[in-house]
Amino acid sequence: MKRTSLPQNLIAATAVAVSIALTSAPALHGQCVSGLGVTPVQAGTQNFGLTSISQDFTTMVSASTADAAPPVSVPAFTKAIVSGTGVWALPVTAPGYEYDPIYRLTLQPTQNPGAYEIMYQTQGFNLPPTAVTDLFSAGGTAWAISNGQIYNIAAAKGTGAAASFKGRIEGATSDGTYAWFSTSLGSLVKINLATGTYAGTVTISDAALGSMSFNGDHLWVAQGQNLLEVDPQSGTNLGPVQFGGSISSVIFDGVYLWIGNGEKAGLQKYDIHGLGFAGDLTPGGSGYGALTFDGAAISAYSFSSPVVTKVRACDMHQYPSTSLPAAPISAVFDGMHTWAFYANKGMISIR
Repeated sequence: MKRTSLPQNLIAATAVAVSIALTSAPALHGQCVSGLGVTPVQAGTQNFGLTSISQDFTTMVSASTADAAPPVSVPAFTKAIVSGTGVWALPVTAPGYEYDPIYRLTLQPTQNPGAYEIMYQTQGFNLPPTAVTDLFSAGGTAWAISNGQIYNIAAAKGTGAAASFKGRIEGATSDGTYAWFSTSLGSLVKINLATGTYAGTVTISDAALGSMSFNGDHLWVAQGQNLLEVDPQSGTNLGPVQFGGSISSVIFDGVYLWIGNGEKAGLQKYDIHGLGFAGDLTPGGSGYGALTFDGAAISAYSFSSPVVTKVRACDMHQYPSTSLPAAPISAVFDGMHTWAFYANKGMISIR
């Protein structure tokens, strides 16, 4: 397939002043003012800090540091993820054009104290020869889905596909040794992170699997109203936990699993150490499509509402709601800021 440049009107850099509130590193999850005695735990095992890369980057927008953060004018994106090298975003395909459909976005300091720029890179990746249809993050690596194959796009250019699959990829996570991908046909595909090669497929059931996470011991995989606990060593399904509604997203904060429940339009907290459900919040809306964890709080983003629900992880204290310009199609936390992307809006909000 021949690739041509993205239309100039979509990639032209616009010097738009935006405000970004830069803060210090987030507080540890367990430092809860309610005094519940939760042991402090640093979220995750990966460093999601922004990496300074200058090669092939062009200034997208200018940014200064004030309290409010209006959206930035950019190409419209359909999904974004975070890996160890920045925020990766998949733009909407422009009719009549074929192009390298991946953006790597980073914040870069300028010569002005406290001022930053959003930079983008669209070339030099291990891109597939056919259109990218989805993006996932696992093991600190960005993965692209294209035509039944999984590509490590952060690998050396021309590396090729890491694995093939049947059906549709629905979720991804890592246990530190393998990157795991759930499929619509009830299987888990695994890729060896050290070698970047296919390591096998495990069939869990005949029903479609969904979002997934890893808690340090087991994989937790959404399947309809159930959350399946899977032993990554044996591939054994250790049994389902029923949540009473369709599970749209799952993340782990170092202590608890958090479940975005699309059917109940709720946010549920689950203790993996045998204590079961630890909290349930149903603020309304039409379900949560994205969950982020900043080291202290969970932010839940609705499929249809611009209102962001934020709760303290240790005790589910609900903070005052904040509003975005629209309901985001994707939201990610990069270690310092939350990026929200809007379908067909051509905007990014950074907070």
